[in-house]
Amino acid sequence: MPIRPELKPLYPADWPQISRSVRFERAQGRCQRCGRPHGERVRTVAPGLWFDAGQGVWRDARGRVTRCPDLI
Repeated sequence: MPIRPELKPLYPADWPQISRSVRFERAQGRCQRCGRPHGERVRTVAPGLWFDAGQGVWRDARGRVTRCPDLI
């Protein structure tokens, strides 16, 4: 999400580099809260469960491994 013009003075000049470093080096391209991969489309089912194709497991909204939902 772009920085709003009125808030730009609050950010350091090298903010794009800092942001990229945090998102892709430290967090390894995944959301730090739920573990979803950055820039990939992830389908969810009813209470926020989603399939982590990289790990081959189902996860809940907080990114914790959970059992496979009943999809029938």
